[in-house]
Amino acid sequence: MALVQALCVLAVLGVVTAYPVEYGHGPAQSYASISKPTSSSYSHAPSYSHAPSYSHAPSYSQTTSYTSSHPPSYSRAPAYSPAPSYSPAPSYSPAPSYSPAPSYSPAPAYAPAPTYSHAPSYSKPEPYDHPKYDFKYGVHDAHTGDVKDQYEHRDGDVVKGEYSLLQPDGTKRTVHYTADEYNGFNAVVTVSGHAYPEPAKYSAPAYSPPAYQAPAPLYHTAPTYHAPSY
Repeated sequence: MALVQALCVLAVLGVVTAYPVEYGHGPAQSYASISKPTSSSYSHAPSYSHAPSYSHAPSYSQTTSYTSSHPPSYSRAPAYSPAPSYSPAPSYSPAPSYSPAPSYSPAPAYAPAPTYSHAPSYSKPEPYDHPKYDFKYGVHDAHTGDVKDQYEHRDGDVVKGEYSLLQPDGTKRTVHYTADEYNGFNAVVTVSGHAYPEPAKYSAPAYSPPAYQAPAPLYHTAPTYHAPSY
């Protein structure tokens, strides 16, 4: 049926194509200005040729009919292995709870390091008066044995002198010294005289404890008792 309808549509399209309708190309006219034609103004209808002849539609063989005695055979569905069994998920202990982090006080603010001024520049001291002197003193005490003396001379930055004293052993110690700006202080010590002879060593007498004899005890005779007479 669908094939027959398609053939009819093709036939109509063929006729239209063979006899196209021509349309005027003049300017458009208003319908009010067009006069009604009379019946005598129409020409005879054009004669058309016969419709083209088409070949017959092809014939198709009948579809194969299947009887219920011979149903189609299908291959069996594939056999699948059962789904694998999995062990249950392990149970975990809850996560440990931690104490909050300790809070620290902010670092103390330190005062900036002090700034120091430049080192003072050394200047040569002002000139001073030239020092110069001589002095001497001495002590001689025969009662206490304190015997000593000293002498010193200075001329500018150069000092020279000596001092001596009597030592406990009877010898005399003398010190000669000098001092100046270049050599510093220097001293030479000398000992003169003879030492006293060492005294004899004292040995304490041996101590012997006294002989002690305890006195004999003194006893008194007991009083005599006389019985009273009645």
